[in-house]
Amino acid sequence: CFYLFCLRAENRSHNNTQLITQSLVGIGVLPDDRLNAAVGGTMIFTTTMSPTEKPFSSVNWSFNVSTPIIVFVINAENIIGPEYEGRITFFPSTASLELRSLTLDDTGEYTVNAVHDGTILNGRTTLVIHEKVSSVLVTSSSTDLVEFSGSVSLSCSASGPSLSFLWLNGSSEVTASDRVQLTDGDSSLTIITVTRFDQGPFRCRVSNPVSTVISDPVNLSITSGCLDIILDFRTLDMSDKLNKRWMRSFFCELETECNILLHFSSTQRNFSIFPLHLDGPENMDLISSPPQGYFAVGSDISLTCSVGSRPPAHFKWFLNGDQLPDTGSELRLMDVQMSQSGNYICQAFNSRTLRYETSPPSAITVLGEPNLLLKNVRFMHSLLSGFSATC
Repeated sequence: CFYLFCLRAENRSHNNTQLITQSLVGIGVLPDDRLNAAVGGTMIFTTTMSPTEKPFSSVNWSFNVSTPIIVFVINAENIIGPEYEGRITFFPSTASLELRSLTLDDTGEYTVNAVHDGTILNGRTTLVIHEKVSSVLVTSSSTDLVEFSGSVSLSCSASGPSLSFLWLNGSSEVTASDRVQLTDGDSSLTIITVTRFDQGPFRCRVSNPVSTVISDPVNLSITSGCLDIILDFRTLDMSDKLNKRWMRSFFCELETECNILLHFSSTQRNFSIFPLHLDGPENMDLISSPPQGYFAVGSDISLTCSVGSRPPAHFKWFLNGDQLPDTGSELRLMDVQMSQSGNYICQAFNSRTLRYETSPPSAITVLGEPNLLLKNVRFMHSLLSGFSATC
């Protein structure tokens, strides 16, 4: 029999030959767990059977049940499947098998059936062939950042199946936290409000069941910016880069342009640093002063754009869709002319959140020459004098 081994034993007492089919014992002489190997690699299917003085009567290895790999029969020539010529080594003492030059087509189920000292032994296991991990690359959205102000995203790409990703900062594993986000199956790393401890080097370790590759290091340049401020109870540096707000009589709050909050306590003689929440621009309002929409030639008009934004927003102004050279939250129109009539729009931009907000238009109408305007008003007044109407 090719797949079911049968033993013929001679019954001398009855002087005839009987066919004795031995019961199957020793199920699982191969590992129960799935085996993994790389393309081009080697796999040794090691059985749990120990070498004995008495050799195996026969051994049959097959692939996916129907494809023979090798048939070993004692005192006979081995039969090797054509797909496995030059790729296998059979170990007759333990019925183990070595398979070399693996390809993706070698993924499947492997079965061994052996007969030893009148006992049938079999085993079954699964082998999965994988491509090795390759082409591991880390890209960064930015490498020059300001402490407590900037954010950065690192992306790791690689080739190969069944990939898993792990980030390293130096030799330490990077894990998710309030400031650290891991997305896209951990292949993307985002650090919000970077600190000087986030300089790296960052590496991405990519693994699959048969290989592991670590990327080249990526270093971040994180400058302290306006954080080079020494706060002390005796000397408090109140530079132009700080916005001071006293709270009660013993507590000072300083907001810096680097989007941090310094809390200084004169009673405890210490200070704490907290990152500011980045948001906006939002809740935009455009106010005209004077508030009327009609103005005489030569008038002075002020448009003020207010918006909630942290850090403070940058402003652009537009007249009838054309950008004006003016910047800042206030637009002053001095000695206006009729050509300056139209719809004024303010646009705010937050350089940290990368968001825009545009105001509703404010219509400004500049009427004709002042003398002509005054004459028209007097003429209309004279026409209406003594005129009454009933309804």
